[in-house]
Amino acid sequence: MANGMILSVESRQAGWVNSALFEKNPWNMAFDTSLTPRQAWTALSCYVEACPRKNLELVLPQSLNPFPRLEIIDRLLPDQRGQVRFPGVEDCESRGLFIVFKTGLQEVKTRLQKDGTFTVPREVASTGTDFIFVTLNDKSVCDENIVAGPAIYHFNFSSRHNDKKDDKGWN
Repeated sequence: MANGMILSVESRQAGWVNSALFEKNPWNMAFDTSLTPRQAWTALSCYVEACPRKNLELVLPQSLNPFPRLEIIDRLLPDQRGQVRFPGVEDCESRGLFIVFKTGLQEVKTRLQKDGTFTVPREVASTGTDFIFVTLNDKSVCDENIVAGPAIYHFNFSSRHNDKKDDKGWN
């Protein structure tokens, strides 16, 4: 319990640093983005290189096997073409797949085209951190309709929201 007590303080400090020092968005949306355990593990697994020797005997339950990795090619800018790579991308258009940008309570969907290209929706311009999925349909993201992802992507916006100087995203 004591370890978790510092988390809200760390969050406020990170928000202040982003806003006051870097002049970036201090937080994303009014609500945190909910992910299932499998979605969260998939998003984080790309940062895990190895398991410590003493934990090698720990085996994740089958239900936590990560979804196929979703790779974002180049920087994403609203109203421009984006591209992703994942196993099976070569037939994504014939399968009718979608790209879903999920942040807070919001999900923005767009049709995935041939070779993994798509138009980045204008609505994601100032959403901060998004979790990006490839799904089988345009329904709400759930473990049953995920093809790949999530990948984590950050759409920066200035802490002075109407300041147009910052349109760079990072992933």
